[in-house]
Amino acid sequence: EVKNVEYVSAGEALEVFKKRHSDDDILLKSIQELSDNPLEASLNVLAKDASKYETVVSFLGQNQLGNIISKINYAENKIVIDRLGNIIGVVRQSGLAAGLILALIAFLVAFNTVRLAIYSSREEITIMKLVGASNRFVRGPFIVEGVLHGLVSSAFAFMVIIPGVAVIGPKLFNFLPEINLVNYLGDNFWSLLLFQTLGGITLGVFSSWFAIRKYLKI
Repeated sequence: EVKNVEYVSAGEALEVFKKRHSDDDILLKSIQELSDNPLEASLNVLAKDASKYETVVSFLGQNQLGNIISKINYAENKIVIDRLGNIIGVVRQSGLAAGLILALIAFLVAFNTVRLAIYSSREEITIMKLVGASNRFVRGPFIVEGVLHGLVSSAFAFMVIIPGVAVIGPKLFNFLPEINLVNYLGDNFWSLLLFQTLGGITLGVFSSWFAIRKYLKI
């Protein structure tokens, strides 16, 4: 149910409070006038899913834990959490739809590129068959072309993603602290690059194979 738990000491909470209200001089002076730190230590609990927070709150509200927990602010933030869950769901669905659309566009581009290459090379293909070239030898260059298209497409996509995350990530983090695109990209850079490259190659090979089966008559 729980993805991560972060302990925030009273001192750390005070520092965060001061940074968050750094432009409010009156409030900062009021804090300085106090002899003790008015903030308490806390635990920031991040659930695996927004729908799991009620289960976590129910567990923390048990008698043996309720005696040592002074306050749980889930009820105060429930509306925000629900809205956040809805936003994340919409973003995921939109991202999936956009990914499928982009994959279809990439497939059509590679497909038509190979189709044109087959059409422009029809005389060379005829000559190769006349001198005894095998079907695999004739099809090979078009498969390689599909692989190259996939590599170029994946590299271009990654070149767009990196500056896009650098620009959008901090703004999104200010609005949704639970989503840190910059850290996610940094932590998963090589796995994402590998996935992107393999996906591009697979898409290029598949589109080339489909075009060859449809237009290369040998």
